[in-house]
Amino acid sequence: MVFCVMTVVVAEAVAMGRTSMLRFTIVLPYVLTSVLATVQGIATAILLQFTHHIGVSIYHDQGDISYAFNTTVQCANGLFLTALPNGTIGCAGINTSTTYFANATASVGADSVGSSLSLMDQVVAITDLIVPVNIFASLANGDLLSIVLFAIPVGIATALSAPRTSDNSVLKLIRQFRTVCIIMLGWLLAFTPVAIVFLMAAAVSTFNSNNISSVMSQVGIFIGAFVAGASIHVLLVLPALLIAFCRVNPFKYLVHLIPRPHAFRLTGVPKGMAIWASMRQVFARWRHAKDTGRVAMDEAQPKAKT
Repeated sequence: MVFCVMTVVVAEAVAMGRTSMLRFTIVLPYVLTSVLATVQGIATAILLQFTHHIGVSIYHDQGDISYAFNTTVQCANGLFLTALPNGTIGCAGINTSTTYFANATASVGADSVGSSLSLMDQVVAITDLIVPVNIFASLANGDLLSIVLFAIPVGIATALSAPRTSDNSVLKLIRQFRTVCIIMLGWLLAFTPVAIVFLMAAAVSTFNSNNISSVMSQVGIFIGAFVAGASIHVLLVLPALLIAFCRVNPFKYLVHLIPRPHAFRLTGVPKGMAIWASMRQVFARWRHAKDTGRVAMDEAQPKAKT
């Protein structure tokens, strides 16, 4: 869908002779929205930092420890893995009553060493994204940078393939693919709430019943943070950018999108870049039609007076 939308936007901009709007329609909104979304996510995480508690290692007495299975696994601290009377697993010494508990969340990946990449490796990796070896693999993997940069020359070539936009069969075909993707996306979003309910039910069922209250509180905090962040980004950040660039009221346009929830769904993901380009194109056409109508009215007034 991103490829179809961006190709149509670029092709129509080239056909209209307004290629200068491409840098504002594609590059600048992508950079601004990415930076603002990142800053907003970091700020939300900092505000909700108090809800995350990091466990610490604890020493306490568990009484006499009996091994429930005839298997010996030595831990990294020299003790041995054993099943405890309360149903948990811990590292304990042989014939001792002292048990060492380690926070599994904090210890996972402690021994792994991240590989450091040089500046040249980073440049080569970015170049591979800009000019991929297999564009179809990039489309399948959802590499946004590769898709957008590939859509630009395709859109320019599509616009130059026919003298008039109305006779451009390739552009009509891409528009039809865009419409098909939007229709299928609407079907998918209709089943999304049901899928989310089943996924959350499967995840919650794996937790211990003693921790269900803590789990539900964490899920509620996560959902609240997501809804708050998405609402601020959609209702405040993006409209502010539209007002700054287009000098129009975007809320009138957003009201018409209420019966189409897929448009709001795409604003929270990279596909929102395509929606931004479409909205920018709609407002550009509206301003062009408004200016054309004003000029026509000004020319008609002297004729009416005579």
